[in-house]
Amino acid sequence: MIRNDRYGWFAIYTKSRHEKKVLERLTAKGIEAYLPLVPKISQWKDRKKRVEEPVLRGYVFVKIDNQLRLPVLQTDGVVYFVKIGNSIPEIPEWQIEVLKTFVNKFGINVELSGYKKFLLGEKVVVTDGALKGVKGSVIARGKKVRFAVGIDSIKSSFSVEIDPDFLKSIE
Repeated sequence: MIRNDRYGWFAIYTKSRHEKKVLERLTAKGIEAYLPLVPKISQWKDRKKRVEEPVLRGYVFVKIDNQLRLPVLQTDGVVYFVKIGNSIPEIPEWQIEVLKTFVNKFGINVELSGYKKFLLGEKVVVTDGALKGVKGSVIARGKKVRFAVGIDSIKSSFSVEIDPDFLKSIE
């Protein structure tokens, strides 16, 4: 698929528990899509099985231009594009890249955080490690410190446990 500067990331909402199928169907159409997955152990009556679960239930991210909105909406399992007011907000590329880094580097330790917690946290920048240069917020939970980065269009943030020595306050 040809890419140019008109392409941007957008969040789509899917039918309940259809995230993986939607990803598969969009990819089959040649549409770039991303579904953050983390490994989990599921327990059935007779066995345990390792499965990959979506970090964000009900959401898949697509990188498209305006001409591909209709084919995305016509994909079985897609409910609608996430909107703020009457507009469909574009998600900055860096937020998707940080989310990918969180999932790839930290896997199961990635935690979905409430947007209010993100807004209440102290603003910081990571000074070392895989997330060096990424700006976000600190969320304190007891004695643990978590670093959070928000995705504004879906009013959520992602957080990982991080060494406080790797953080620098920004005002």
